[in-house]
Amino acid sequence: MTKELLNRVRKKAIKATTAYRVIAVGCVGGKIVVCACSHRFTRKGGGIHAEEKVMIRRKDVEKIFLFRFSKTGNMLQIEPCNRCSKHATRLGIKIIAGGQ
Repeated sequence: MTKELLNRVRKKAIKATTAYRVIAVGCVGGKIVVCACSHRFTRKGGGIHAEEKVMIRRKDVEKIFLFRFSKTGNMLQIEPCNRCSKHATRLGIKIIAGGQ
């Protein structure tokens, strides 16, 4: 993980409104092309996952780096959910979980 990637992820984590700030960074050819944070709904049924946002915004993404931060800014372990993992596999995207 490069310093550029870590700095971008931390900046994005500050903007997240969820309890655990999940950030996904999409890369094409080794360059960061999209960055998204998780978003909660105000109604029942959950929210939009950060990796979902990346897959919706950019179909050409090759890799997605997935991070989770606590409110204090500590990086925590994370794994993508089954639904997102299957969708990424269908699109040929590799999800790399950070913080492990």
